[in-house]
Amino acid sequence: MPDYFLLKITRFYQRIKLGVISHITASLKHLHDEVAFYFNRVKRSIVMITLIKAMFVATLLVVTSCTQARNPLMGTWRMIETRNGFEAAMTDSVFRTWEFKVDGTFSGLLHTPNGTRLYNAGDFMLVDDTTMVTIHHDRDNRRIPVAHYFNFNIQRDTMHFYGHVIQRHPETKSLQWFQIDEKWVKGTVMPELNE
Repeated sequence: MPDYFLLKITRFYQRIKLGVISHITASLKHLHDEVAFYFNRVKRSIVMITLIKAMFVATLLVVTSCTQARNPLMGTWRMIETRNGFEAAMTDSVFRTWEFKVDGTFSGLLHTPNGTRLYNAGDFMLVDDTTMVTIHHDRDNRRIPVAHYFNFNIQRDTMHFYGHVIQRHPETKSLQWFQIDEKWVKGTVMPELNE
C-alpha cells in the first residue's frame, strides 16, 4: 500500500511540476510578445520622428531657396546713371558693376579701357524689400567700422539706388556725408572696351 500512495504522490507532484513549467513557459511567451509589441511601437515612433525631421529640413531648404531665388537684388548690376556730385558720369568705356551675392556679400568693379579693378566690397543686410545696410571692407578685406544705409527700388531690370555714405575727405581727412543717387540695370550687358 505504501507504494500505491508513493505512486500517487509522485504523479501528483509531476502534474504540479508540469503545470508550473507550462505556466512559466506561457508567461515567458506572453512577456516576449509584449516586449516585441512595444519594441515595434518604439521602432515605428523613431521612424516617424526621423521622417518628420527630414520633412522639416526639406521644407526649410525649399523655402530658403525659393526666398533667395525671388530676391530681385541678387545678381550683377551695371550703373547707367549717377547724380552723385562727387562722381563723374559713367561712359561706355568707363563704367561700374555691382554684384550682390546670396551669401550676403557684395563686390563692385570699375571697368576702364586699362582693365578692371575692385573699388568696393563688403557685406550687406536687407532690412526689408527696399532697404539695405552695407558694411564695407578695406583693401586688406577688414571691415570698416562704418555702416551705410541705402534705399533701393527695383522695377523690372532697373534699380534706383539712393541714400547717404560717410567717407573721409582725401585731403582734409574729415568725415563727409555724401548723397547717393544712382540708376543701375541688371545683367551682364557690358560694352566692348576694345572698340
